[in-house]
Amino acid sequence: MLAFPMTMPLASADGMTHVYDDIYDDWSLSAEETQYGMINLVGGSERLLLAIRVDSDTLASADQAVWIFTVPGDPDLIDVDLMPSVREISGQPFSDTARREFCENLIMGYGTQLYPVAALLLTPSMSPNLLLGQDSKDYGPGIEVSTHIESRGMTMEVVSAQHADALEAYLLGLDLELDDGSASLIGEYIGDEYAFIVSWISDVEQFRLDVPMQYDRSTDEFYYELGLFAKFPTDRVFYPLRLTSVYGESVVPMLLQVLGFVEPDDSAADYGPLDIGIEHKVSNYYSIRPELSPFFTADGNSTVDEYMFLQNARYTEVVIRAPSDLLEADLWMVPASSASLDVQLWVTENGFIAALVVVLGLSSLAGVVSGALVFAPHRPVLWKFAVLGLANVLSVVGLWLVARKLEIERTMTRSEVPVQATPYRADFLFVYSFVFLASVTFVLMAFWA
Repeated sequence: MLAFPMTMPLASADGMTHVYDDIYDDWSLSAEETQYGMINLVGGSERLLLAIRVDSDTLASADQAVWIFTVPGDPDLIDVDLMPSVREISGQPFSDTARREFCENLIMGYGTQLYPVAALLLTPSMSPNLLLGQDSKDYGPGIEVSTHIESRGMTMEVVSAQHADALEAYLLGLDLELDDGSASLIGEYIGDEYAFIVSWISDVEQFRLDVPMQYDRSTDEFYYELGLFAKFPTDRVFYPLRLTSVYGESVVPMLLQVLGFVEPDDSAADYGPLDIGIEHKVSNYYSIRPELSPFFTADGNSTVDEYMFLQNARYTEVVIRAPSDLLEADLWMVPASSASLDVQLWVTENGFIAALVVVLGLSSLAGVVSGALVFAPHRPVLWKFAVLGLANVLSVVGLWLVARKLEIERTMTRSEVPVQATPYRADFLFVYSFVFLASVTFVLMAFWA
């Protein structure tokens, strides 16, 4: 029996889940199959949205369940709520976006040879395809519940404790008795600037009525799905990991999507053993239901009845598949900074300039190769042919006019005998066009391999 089974693609985020079996009058740690979370850090405030999937059969047999996770900060500044489930963002690696932007602009180089049909044929293949409630109560010495939410048959509370005994007494008030391992992990947060977010299904029947049942064809199972939302002040992206270490050697795959480009803060902890997978992506189109708009809007307000749409949304996809006992520290993340990412960002924003630089380089290269091949018997001055190649930006016709004006057979060779103009100029233009087109094609194939 588990009231929060975690199955792909949407599942519980990090924390620990305990379920109660009335038959055996005992609490036990429930298994987790995977975890999913989405984060948006805006103006020094993190919005953390955790996806919850509850199996219908499990919900029918479970007597009680409590789920606990932690967030940093003053509990009075932490807001929580229940939201509809959020679907994960689907996008492509940002590096692919940079390559596509570069290649789409580079294709224009074909136009210099007046072969628009080639460009038209290649172009398609290059295209990629909050409602907050505050109700502070006195739960005895050393414990404070700063937020109390009841909605859709679930209850959420933001709890702070001055000592472990106070938190234990609070949990016992929920009829939750932790095992020694879970109690020890939770005790590590006591005394630090952390708050506990405790949630549970307080009314199973109401939960069933308010949360629509859904069907998963891949598993042939029915389930209920919703999201838990937390908002708290922080200057870095935070995601709780330590409590999951209670699952020992079990691997609990985690999928985390963070709006913007971030990377683990290595100064906070040694994340090397976790072998965290980081991939920066961009989503061309993502629709947002009005109920979820407080997570995405800049001011955190709801758009009421209006759908939102994110275009070219940049985000970071984080995947962790390490054994749970290696999760010794929570995950902190900072803005990503690397030479390769900086180049990708520049190319994405300046695709035309990047392509133009490459076209100019290939034009000069084609000039050198063509001059060396065609005028080989007449000692060509290669640097002059490199400069001549730049005239390709005027199209092959412009190149021919410049070659004619400069009389390249006379001014760009060291021949001691006169060089005939007609055959050499025509041969030069033919070889030049072939070499340039072959060079552009090679670069395109290299970037889209």
